[in-house]
Amino acid sequence: MCGSEIIKINGVDFSIRRIGMGYPTIIVHGNRDRKENFVNLAKFLTNSIGGEYILIDLRGHGESQKVKTGYHIDTFVNDIIDIAKVLKIDSFNYIGHSLGSTIGIKLAAEYPQFLNKLILMSAAATFKIGFKRPQFSRDHFREQLKETNERAGHFFFSPDFPEVEKMIKENWLKIDYDVHIQMIQLEHPDLRESAKKIKAFTLILTGLEDRATTREDAELLSELIPKNSLQLVPGSHYMFLEYFDITADKIGRFLHAEN
Repeated sequence: MCGSEIIKINGVDFSIRRIGMGYPTIIVHGNRDRKENFVNLAKFLTNSIGGEYILIDLRGHGESQKVKTGYHIDTFVNDIIDIAKVLKIDSFNYIGHSLGSTIGIKLAAEYPQFLNKLILMSAAATFKIGFKRPQFSRDHFREQLKETNERAGHFFFSPDFPEVEKMIKENWLKIDYDVHIQMIQLEHPDLRESAKKIKAFTLILTGLEDRATTREDAELLSELIPKNSLQLVPGSHYMFLEYFDITADKIGRFLHAEN
């Protein structure tokens, strides 16, 4: 299956895209991002190692429903599990980027029976935003959002890849006002104890130029997660777009290898 489809979970419409056939891998994006960021990765993986790749727009993101409630890590985790159940999937690999990796850590700790392998990109056990956001108002939201994006640029992007920064910032500008207000109130949980509970073999990927979730953040996760491989790659928070070949190859090798 190649096109997007809508599935309803607890009254909320979720947009997913399924690429390939075989053992399933669920891929989840970061805050204000969307599933389309991973289409090329999914196509590369299904062509190189096989399998089915299920790309999900989180609630309020991309083509999923812009609901007013439920913007909490535990709710995101439950959404992913419920989607897997609707799709009749009882075992899967999981790839998460940024917020998607936060969800992945909680999911792996609380639902170990579902997880085969876990891949965390741009992940941290604890996280605080490195810049101050402006005050937001509905009347001036787009201008304020542009200002926020400019303040964030130093932390999330490499100057060597302006096309990646442009694409991601354009995606960020599409977020709904009410969803954005909910998302900036979302507190990153302390995941140190959750990380210790992870049973799945885990690949931790971090960009050497990432100033949002740093090499030190990745090293702490590596100390906490019992079975893991920490791999440092060139690039920033979006290294999987900047250095696609390197990142995709590492992910493919990890998924294809025996535990």
